[in-house]
Amino acid sequence: MSDWPWSDQERLAIVLQRHVRYDNGFCWIWTGAKSQGYGKLVIDGKHIRAHRWLYEQMREPIQGILHHECRNQTCVNPWHLRDLTRALHKKEHKVSRCKRGHLLDTANTYIRPNGGRTCRECKRTRARELYALKAAA
Repeated sequence: MSDWPWSDQERLAIVLQRHVRYDNGFCWIWTGAKSQGYGKLVIDGKHIRAHRWLYEQMREPIQGILHHECRNQTCVNPWHLRDLTRALHKKEHKVSRCKRGHLLDTANTYIRPNGGRTCRECKRTRARELYALKAAA
């Protein structure tokens, strides 16, 4: 941190003070503007993702894709991020849970005819919601 130009240190302090809420000392939640669920900010006229900028300011240059170990898109804590190759990142996300957090094991995963995966619990929930909407109409 000591070899940064003063303007970057000052900018970093301002960004952390204005746009980050510290969640029980673990995740640093981005409270500023967002794009596709990720924090975003404008640095020198360029729109960039907040977690990427903070990672490079506080750790090292990014070589590949940043993976959120905490599984929280709004987290900008550089120590919750891991720099992965595209192949490793895809493997990490192939894993285990749907976007609502249900386990995608063999009992809860429906394989569609096109090869895609669907969470059975989410599918049941959606069916119940549609049934309730039709019954109310």
